[in-house]
Amino acid sequence: MQKNDHWQVVARKFHSLSVIYLKRFSIQISILTFLMLSFFAYSNPAAAAPTWQIVISQPLLKDEAVQAAISDLQKTGKLYGIDFEISKDSQNLSAPAILVGSAVRNSRTKKLARRGLITLQKLDDEQGYEIISKNIDGNRLMIVSGGSVIGDVNGLYWIWDRLRVYKTLPEINIVRVPALKTRISLAWGRHGSGGNSREEMINALRYSINWVSGPAVLDLVPWNAEPEATENAKNRERVRELIKIAHSLHLKYFSFANEFTYHPSIMKDVAATLSPCDPCFWDALQEKYRLLFQALPELDGVELCTDDISGFWGNYRPFDIMHNGQCCEWPMDKRYRTFIKKVYNVVVNEFNKTYFHFTWSLVAYEQHNQADVFKKIFTNDVPVKNLYLIPKITAADRWWHQPYNPTFNLTPHHTLIGFETMNYYESSKSHIFPTFPGQYFQAGIQTFLMPEKNNVRGSGFLAGSPQDGWDTRNVTAYVLYRLSWNPNESIE
Repeated sequence: MQKNDHWQVVARKFHSLSVIYLKRFSIQISILTFLMLSFFAYSNPAAAAPTWQIVISQPLLKDEAVQAAISDLQKTGKLYGIDFEISKDSQNLSAPAILVGSAVRNSRTKKLARRGLITLQKLDDEQGYEIISKNIDGNRLMIVSGGSVIGDVNGLYWIWDRLRVYKTLPEINIVRVPALKTRISLAWGRHGSGGNSREEMINALRYSINWVSGPAVLDLVPWNAEPEATENAKNRERVRELIKIAHSLHLKYFSFANEFTYHPSIMKDVAATLSPCDPCFWDALQEKYRLLFQALPELDGVELCTDDISGFWGNYRPFDIMHNGQCCEWPMDKRYRTFIKKVYNVVVNEFNKTYFHFTWSLVAYEQHNQADVFKKIFTNDVPVKNLYLIPKITAADRWWHQPYNPTFNLTPHHTLIGFETMNYYESSKSHIFPTFPGQYFQAGIQTFLMPEKNNVRGSGFLAGSPQDGWDTRNVTAYVLYRLSWNPNESIE
């Protein structure tokens, strides 16, 4: 072979190999480019995510709770590149859309139902809702149909919840009705929970709490003494504004007291002594709540506890009705029953308000976790209407490696299951989960709901927080919110 021929062969081989490698390199570049574009599209969903219309009637849009839910959707949507724009229900659909309201509250939903394109279940529960996802006339639609306005709000907050989980809007086809209808933000001591600001109330709404608590009863009663009378008048003005906000958000508002706590002036006004055997003592107790509701009729109810009397300060005084009182040999069950009935006569009979009674006790041998004592108190002529008893889920205090409280389902009284974070160190904003109580709470709810004629009607959270977050207390509250709707939902 000539020398030139040899280099021509080498050149042809080099050219062939170059073409092969260039093709391979081109394919690799194409794959790399595709992966990079996919990565950027994922990391910047705004580039690909659509704008969603929120189709709603003007009357429904004026509702404060609806506005709060839509605002949360819009704020969270921006985190994931999704815009939510509000449209009237009379406008044409031009994008994926969420239709808010049943056929009664949304004309667009009504038209779809009339055309037979959607079939909505009739919900008898005002808090419940149905969500349908469907492609109609080339548009992706999500219809939120609540049993009432608050049902619409709960439905919107479920979409918000799913958005936070999936970071996009998934297909949702579901009917949800709460198993536990009454969900209250329990109070303790001087300050309530969930009702001290509009921000707190909106957070309660996110957790579907429907009763929030504000300042203590002692700080609201118009006492016949100074400086308390002037201070409490100011407190009541502030609370009136808070109650207006609560009612605009479909929340009810209550105040809390450890009992018996009082200002000495009331004992003087009714000439009472500190003894359950003195009829005037019970007059003083009733006058406390009569004065409260006369001065603040906007209040929806009270929550009381007759043990662990820690809720007093300043010039106020405590008295242990269940154990103290000179020259009075009344047994504890008679004292307890008398207390309940005296308060009930004022709160429920005179003012038609709701009375929540927290049955907690510091001692292990009284009403809190002794079935015989509990029945002895509450099966003897204690009224039922508008009275809710709140036993803790636990037989003792917070630590949950213990039996469940045995006082549920013993009497006809409606009860709420009382929950709290389960260790004292978790009252801070910790992220400690060695004793996460989700499974324990779930099994307890299921146990108490097991009898066909159970008396469980709701849940009380001593585990909530005025903030929205993922610390120990908030995760506990979130789990309780989910279990209050569906006790059989997977904890995972």
